[in-house]
Amino acid sequence: MYGADYAVVTIGEQTWMAKSMVRQDVESFCYKDVLGNCNDRDRFYKWKQAKDICPEGWQLPDSSEWQTLFDAVGGQENAGKVLKSIDGNGSNGVEFNALLAGYMNSMNQYKELDNKACYWVADGDGTKIVELQYRNDKAYFVTVQAGDAYSVRCIKRAGLLSSSSAKSSSSVQSSSSAKSSSSVVSSSSITASSSSVGKVKDRAGNEYPVVQIGEQYWMAENLNYKTEGSACYDDQESNCELYGRLYTWEAAMTACPDGYRLPSRNDYTILWENANQMNGGSRPQDALWVNGTWAPNADNKTGFSAYPGGLWKGSYDRWLMDAFFWTSTPGEVYPTTHARSLHMNELNAYLGQDDPKTYMMSVRCVKN
Repeated sequence: MYGADYAVVTIGEQTWMAKSMVRQDVESFCYKDVLGNCNDRDRFYKWKQAKDICPEGWQLPDSSEWQTLFDAVGGQENAGKVLKSIDGNGSNGVEFNALLAGYMNSMNQYKELDNKACYWVADGDGTKIVELQYRNDKAYFVTVQAGDAYSVRCIKRAGLLSSSSAKSSSSVQSSSSAKSSSSVVSSSSITASSSSVGKVKDRAGNEYPVVQIGEQYWMAENLNYKTEGSACYDDQESNCELYGRLYTWEAAMTACPDGYRLPSRNDYTILWENANQMNGGSRPQDALWVNGTWAPNADNKTGFSAYPGGLWKGSYDRWLMDAFFWTSTPGEVYPTTHARSLHMNELNAYLGQDDPKTYMMSVRCVKN
């Protein structure tokens, strides 16, 4: 079925659709196969569909057209900030309304919701996208693998540019009338009862906010200090910007900034008790999770701001589903080869689980 209307916007000398294609009468995908994610975010298309999906009079933009857009909004270094929606940590200064909808990879795994907006580029022949990131104001051209599925933005063909500089509506054939703005709370809107008490820098100069939770002082972001025994999820450096690095237990033991340390199992027990009190004795993990990223009841009352960064256990796993944090406490059964960890997901939380020290997990640091 066709029939959706799309708002359009003129930016400089170009006219763009002000939301992504949502046509569903061709092979396409919604994040985690949930139709509501297509309605609130974007629909994903593989290259075969993407290159021909734009309606008559419109086309898939090539790299020079994307670059012209970036130049029109002040340059590539700041284009991401201007093009991203307000929910996506942007200013939406030209009403482009880029949503951090993520994408689907060639293994049919959904990635990067609330972290990246990814759009096909025509002249890449299925190997190039434009990427906007939550934690970065820059716009990137990125080389990708065949078989992935990404969002599609269409540009009006040369010679058919609109004379209006204001946003107008255009009837463009599509599958549904999806909303152009997101109703999902993004990771930019954090609600915390505890207050920020300053910042701390790691040995590379990276800066982290610090929150007081009860009598403890915690870094409110995952550690992103690059050291031997650490890696970014999927070996992609961009994944470290929001989710921090993953560390072996040995690397985690020495990675925290001066004045901070890897928390013990007892430190996490105290944190858990404080979170439990804040949430009225029910589901303390909700008080630790960032709003809207992965758990429907998350309120982040503690300001701890946990993200589902997954882990490495011979291969990368559980991205955008689970959070794993090392403790400094050795394992109970095999203390030489195992250590305790905190594991949280949408349904459950486990404090004191034993895992091999060769696994790689996230690190949060607590003040000495």
